[in-house]
Amino acid sequence: MAELVGSAVTAWGVERGLNGGAPNAPAVYEAACWFEVETEEAWAAGFGPNADQILGDIANYTDITPVMQVSEVTATG
Repeated sequence: MAELVGSAVTAWGVERGLNGGAPNAPAVYEAACWFEVETEEAWAAGFGPNADQILGDIANYTDITPVMQVSEVTATG
């Protein structure tokens, strides 16, 4: 899917939920997919024209309704 948003994406990943914050607690999310982009505007320019195809493809992998969030990286380690 990263190729659909073009050069706006500088990195991407998929994470699988293992557990919640307490021992033996279920994971809050089954999975999370993230994209790193230079600017929110660059993301919108790449994602917008392909949003229907990208979001429509999710149904090929799960029946869970996706949640989208835009975040800013404020620290890295």
